[in-house]
Amino acid sequence: MASDKPTNGWDTISTQHFMEVCQRSFHFLIDDFNFKPIPLPEGKFVNKFQYRLSNGTITVVILGEGYGTVASVTLFDNRGRQAGVNRLVPGFNPSAKYKRKKETKSQDEQIEDAANKLRLHGQDVLSGDLTRFDQISYNIDELMAKINQGTK
Repeated sequence: MASDKPTNGWDTISTQHFMEVCQRSFHFLIDDFNFKPIPLPEGKFVNKFQYRLSNGTITVVILGEGYGTVASVTLFDNRGRQAGVNRLVPGFNPSAKYKRKKETKSQDEQIEDAANKLRLHGQDVLSGDLTRFDQISYNIDELMAKINQGTK
């Protein structure tokens, strides 16, 4: 029978480091916006490299991927809609072509950068005003249904 426990100390150390970086970077959500850490979703295939905070209206999910090389931060509401933190930044254009920088940021730097974007550009959403969130978010299930209708 397989065990859910890590097979070596590296898994535990790297998960612990990821959580510490997330807790430090996003602590302002707890201090300033009454968010609370929430448990990971249950399931057989749950990425343990995620940190989740919620205020009951918005849930912020920090996800570590790419074996410690990539981080993403997504906001979810209770209606199943979501928006990446970059969508909060004025002038962000998801269709624009961006030049790839030669130097990439570490996962820790990506987490800190996303926290700063959220702190600077997400005050309204974090405070409960979802007017802008209504404009920038999408429901992935609805989006996929529209795409699938177009392929029939």
